[in-house]
Amino acid sequence: MNYGTLRYRCLGGLNRVESHQHQRLLSKGEAAGLVSWIRWVGDSGLPLHRRGLYLVVKKIVGRPPGKGWYYRFMKRHGTEIRSFKANPLDPKRAKAFNRTNVHSYFDLLEGAMRKYGILWDDVANMDEKGLQLGGGRKIGVRRVIGPAERRAIYRAKSDKLELVTLIECVTASGSSLPPLFIFSGKRFQKSWLSGLSDDQRKEIFTALSKNGWTDEVLGYLWFISIYVPYIQKRPDPTRPALLIVDGHGSHASALIIRYVWDYLRNIVHIICLPPHTTHKLQPLDVGVFGPVGKAWSKVTDDMLEDGFDISKKNLIMRYLICWAE
Repeated sequence: MNYGTLRYRCLGGLNRVESHQHQRLLSKGEAAGLVSWIRWVGDSGLPLHRRGLYLVVKKIVGRPPGKGWYYRFMKRHGTEIRSFKANPLDPKRAKAFNRTNVHSYFDLLEGAMRKYGILWDDVANMDEKGLQLGGGRKIGVRRVIGPAERRAIYRAKSDKLELVTLIECVTASGSSLPPLFIFSGKRFQKSWLSGLSDDQRKEIFTALSKNGWTDEVLGYLWFISIYVPYIQKRPDPTRPALLIVDGHGSHASALIIRYVWDYLRNIVHIICLPPHTTHKLQPLDVGVFGPVGKAWSKVTDDMLEDGFDISKKNLIMRYLICWAE
């Protein structure tokens, strides 16, 4: 900075941004208020698109912005807002995920941990995820190479739609409990465990249901076969623990509540997430199932390219590879 500029600023002169403020469409206060509102509606599940932003600005200043205004505005406030490719959100979720519900949930969580002296190492989250043998809807979306003169190119995908339900549970300290795989069928086949080492076979559980879905009985079996042994193997098995679940009937059924009341009273405490908020508040949904789902789609896609398919015989082994990644 040269002497003249430094002297000008010391005498109260404006910097380059401030000196051109009168030329901008929005004042500094109007721009700050608009950015705050954009962030708020974005968190509410009703984000603005460019046309909506132009209409809002027109209401503020009485005239529409110019062609390059949007890009300059986004660049100027790039540390606070940015453009996204919006993911579809159910209206019930958009309405339920609000400040009141979120604050109430975290107040409840904090209050329970303080009241019962629960440590973060003893907080866990349990949820289920469906695995399609064919890989699901996202398989095959990767870009491919083909003839330049073609307007579209097609790629074969698996037609297997059979579902296997997986129940996972992770702790706040980063550890995970053994998974439970629920297959559809009446008889379990030993071939479904092919490719697994003896140690891996000891670290997984399997069950059967008519359609491969979970229910109250299977949720209860998961609780007493996987979660309760985990609680009892801790250095102090009487230390209070907290299990966070969603509102699914099989995750906090009357069978589980009765078992806790009869045998684990004052040890295990259960908190349910607010309805229609799991896409934002459930740790497994937010931090685990997303990356694992992408890895699962990639594994099934790679196998399809190699001429193979996901079946019950290799599903567990392939899933454990995705989890490790």
